[in-house]
Amino acid sequence: MRSEEGITLFLFVIRYAKIYSEQRYFIVGKAGMKTMNYLNTNAPAIHFRKTINCDIYIDKSLLIDKLNLLIGTGKCYVCVTRPRRFGKTINANMLGAYYTKGLQSEELFTELKIATKESYKKYLNQHNVIYVDFSRMPDFCESYKEYIVNIVDMLKEDLLQCYPKLQNKKYSMLSKMFQDTGDSFIFILDEWDSIFYKEFMTKKEIKAVKKEANEFLEAAKANGNKIGKHGNQD
Repeated sequence: MRSEEGITLFLFVIRYAKIYSEQRYFIVGKAGMKTMNYLNTNAPAIHFRKTINCDIYIDKSLLIDKLNLLIGTGKCYVCVTRPRRFGKTINANMLGAYYTKGLQSEELFTELKIATKESYKKYLNQHNVIYVDFSRMPDFCESYKEYIVNIVDMLKEDLLQCYPKLQNKKYSMLSKMFQDTGDSFIFILDEWDSIFYKEFMTKKEIKAVKKEANEFLEAAKANGNKIGKHGNQD
C-alpha cells in the first residue's frame, strides 16, 4: 500500500473491548470552541491525562519517536496488533494527544522519555488528527450500513465545520473532501474490529470487512512497519 496524498500517518489498532456511550468533544481555535466528533478533539488528551495520573504508569512514549520517523513516508501505514489489556488504546490516546494541533498538550509529555528525543518538538501539536473509536456506536444501531454511514456523516460534519469552503460543493466521496481541504491528516483508528461481534453483522459483511483488514495487514507487513513486535514497543 502506498502513501496517499494527504495522509502523513495512519495508525490502525485492532482490539475488542466494551462499548462506550456516545461522547462529544471540543477543539479550541481562533474562532472559539467547536463541538467535534473526530477531528482534532481533546478526547485523547483527556484520556491520556487520566492514565499518567494513575499511581502505576509505564512510560511507552518512545513509541512516538519511532512513529515520527514514518511521517510523510511510504511506510506511514502502521498496524498495532496485541492481546487485550496490552495498552494499545492507551498508546493511541497518547499519540492523539501528542500530534493534534487542536490543543497545546506539552504539559502531558515534559516528564516522559519522548521529551529527550530530537524529534519531540518538531511534531508536537503540529498535525490534524482524525481519531476514531470504532466501538462507539449510534443508539439503536441495527445494521452495518447504519453504523458506517454514521461514522462517515460525522467525519463530513467535522470537515464542514473546520473547512467552510467545502460547503460550496456537493460531495459523494469522503476522500475527495479530504483532498479539497488542502491539508494532511494523521488517522488513528481504535477498536476497529469491535463491529465483528455485533449480532446484526451478516457473514458476508464480516467476510468483506476482514478482507479489507487482511489486505491492510499484508501491506503494513510488506512495508516493514508493523509496530508491537516486541512487548516494550507496544
